[in-house]
Amino acid sequence: MIVCTTQNHHTPLSYHNEVTNRTKGLNNLDMGNICPIKKNNNQPPKDLNALLSEVDVLEDMESSHWIQAFRTHLKSNGREDIEPLLYFVAQANILNKLEPGPTSQWKQQQINEERLNLVISIGNAYFSEDSSHKIALSNRILWNKLSEALQAIQNNNENRNIESDLEDACQLIRQAKGDYKVWKGGVDKAYNAYLASKPSLPTLTAVLLSIL
Repeated sequence: MIVCTTQNHHTPLSYHNEVTNRTKGLNNLDMGNICPIKKNNNQPPKDLNALLSEVDVLEDMESSHWIQAFRTHLKSNGREDIEPLLYFVAQANILNKLEPGPTSQWKQQQINEERLNLVISIGNAYFSEDSSHKIALSNRILWNKLSEALQAIQNNNENRNIESDLEDACQLIRQAKGDYKVWKGGVDKAYNAYLASKPSLPTLTAVLLSIL
């Protein structure tokens, strides 16, 4: 049985609130880099999936050089609207990494509680009618289903199977991550524009030819 430890379930959290250690960092979006910046390569990750692979916990959003550089690019180009999408897909990736597997009952309980807290955080930040960073999906039916599933978790009582509700919500979050407005037409398009703005390093062949 999963015990929901999040308090005040009926009050939506803001985009910047902290729910668990997995979600810490939402409240630092406009506070600069509070974590040491990780060592960076000369070129940014080749695509959005490669960029997100740097994120295991949300604190990594603050310590990744290239994520910070991408965020700076968004702000300088007036695309702050992409930042909630970036954080949402990062959290969705973290949620996928928390998928249950063969482990001890105690560890499984811990993982499920982390998943539950992260799902509630995602719901409050992006899929609540009261959220100031509400994410629009091209599939309105999916948005409604996800909002209802997340509300069911927050309004959970002993007559409902919260494990089943949690699995439903996780599946819908995965679908929402792949929604056109979120991924292809949203943060992925913006990241490709960022890549196009970066000068590429000369290849080894080009360097050798320049010497000849």
